[in-house]
Amino acid sequence: MRAKKRLRVLADEIHCCNGTVVDIGADHGQLCKMLIDENRAKFAIATDVSKNSLQKTVELVKNNNLQNFIETRVGDGLEVVNPGEADVIVIAGMGGYEIIKILSSSNQNVYGKASIVLQPVQNVKELRLFLIENGFTIYKDFVVKDKNKFYNTIVTKFVNTNQELTNQQIEFGLTNFDLQSEDFKDYLKLSIERCEDVLASNRFNENARVKINMAKQILNNMQK
Repeated sequence: MRAKKRLRVLADEIHCCNGTVVDIGADHGQLCKMLIDENRAKFAIATDVSKNSLQKTVELVKNNNLQNFIETRVGDGLEVVNPGEADVIVIAGMGGYEIIKILSSSNQNVYGKASIVLQPVQNVKELRLFLIENGFTIYKDFVVKDKNKFYNTIVTKFVNTNQELTNQQIEFGLTNFDLQSEDFKDYLKLSIERCEDVLASNRFNENARVKINMAKQILNNMQK
């Protein structure tokens, strides 16, 4: 079965064959299985705040004889992860504010040395601002289109230094400008359409107007 593009993107950003990956909000556990099958991780810890949701992973592990490679833990965010245990932390499939809550309420000793891969489903700009203002550095930040939905993937790490990004990078992602993918072009066009809908109902919305101008400028530069 072909992996969903959004999961494929997450897996491709993880390279720690001798390390441990922690998947926060693992739900069905497919990402953990993919990482073990492809030798991208030596061990995976799948967590979820919902015992019922995590049961899907429990069954996946049992059915594929992965008990020695994937451990499941029920808990909220990173509270069930021990300091220094994770080489890579994945937090995907939840809103930007929820990811902010998880990171801001966690001990730095838990995530301080880990590479962190995020895939928020909304409030991406707010998440970027939180990261660069709280000691994290963003190394990759790009969008992919999967079945007419857009997913932003952010690779970051806590380095205790505040990163400076341009307004365009904060709004649309650091590395999209280098990749200039067709997915990014479609994402910009959709952003323009949505902001135009906002202006149609409230022509005084300055944020929407600024975002439209920014997106159009980026598109024009990409087409030159």
